[in-house]
Amino acid sequence: MKYYYLIATLPDLSLEIETANINFDEIVETIERNLTNEDKQIFKYLIYPHDNRNLLNAIFKKHHGIVPLPFQRPAVFSPVIIEDYVQERYNFPDYMADFLMTFQERFSEMEMVETETHLVESFIREVSQVPEAFIKDYYFFEKHLKSMVAAFNRSLYNFHGSVSVLEETEISEKLANEGSGMSVLSQTYPFIVSLREAIHSKKPWLIEQTVDQIKWEFIDHYNKEFFSNRHVYGYVLKLFILQRRDLLEQADTKTHFERLNKQVGAFRELI
Repeated sequence: MKYYYLIATLPDLSLEIETANINFDEIVETIERNLTNEDKQIFKYLIYPHDNRNLLNAIFKKHHGIVPLPFQRPAVFSPVIIEDYVQERYNFPDYMADFLMTFQERFSEMEMVETETHLVESFIREVSQVPEAFIKDYYFFEKHLKSMVAAFNRSLYNFHGSVSVLEETEISEKLANEGSGMSVLSQTYPFIVSLREAIHSKKPWLIEQTVDQIKWEFIDHYNKEFFSNRHVYGYVLKLFILQRRDLLEQADTKTHFERLNKQVGAFRELI
């Protein structure tokens, strides 16, 4: 399916664009409305990470008394359905329903990071079965990228805890040896040197910008056919990158990150 008219009507995106005039919800609704039924099913996998976050917020609020973050949109499921996740689980996608059926009796005793890990694992397993190669490859690329960031952080802050089950052990082991390991990985991931430099700068906003740039370039490299459904999917992923940045800027998160970073640095000097 070619989406000539749809793509022609969408605003151009770049990492330097001013987001104040972008109506994120309206653009996503327009895209979804113009997709074929088959492409709409694939499209949902771009939205499910928001539903995952909303579900975790509901679980943490109920079982750990955590004040939830604002409801993340766009979302496939409404706040009412998410809040009533026990009764609504049969309306959820298979990975989410299986996660709830397996772990909901243990949520109170599980640490929050463990709960999140199991949900993300379930999502990744289901994504691996999605027929659209771009969707699979993007989420696995994102998983590898997170593994690299975690490995660099462990090395930088001299933290030798166990490797998360969501990380690629092979990548972590190679990055443990920053000489030959970096050289081997740079053949597959040419951005790895700039990522390391950003993390070693200890500037959270620079790290965010670098990670966004890496994701953006992956999307551009993968999508060469301009009017294809893959181009539409890539456009939505770019839109979410800009939306997240917009939310961080609205909350003045840059200043908050920098303040926390200084506090952590001062604490490490004391110990």
